[in-house]
Amino acid sequence: MGALAAGSAADAWSSMGRPEANPFLASGPGGRFSSRAIGIKAAVAGGSVAAQWLILRKRPETARAAAITNFGMAGLFTGVAIRNRAIAQPIRR
Repeated sequence: MGALAAGSAADAWSSMGRPEANPFLASGPGGRFSSRAIGIKAAVAGGSVAAQWLILRKRPETARAAAITNFGMAGLFTGVAIRNRAIAQPIRR
């Protein structure tokens, strides 16, 4: 779960103030990623962690699948963060 949180945080950091392709997160001026989007991402991640915790309490044998899913999502978020930082920031006038 720590890797998932770190990947999600890196994605949010790399997106801050930039145009956002996901309309659910494009809450800032001009469709940019803003602090409101960070709140949305945090709520979704927290809900995911809470759901996993509840599932693992009842079915501890699913821990391996949860770990694989978490590391996969962490890799996805980290890849998005790397891509976001590679895209040139538009010049603000």
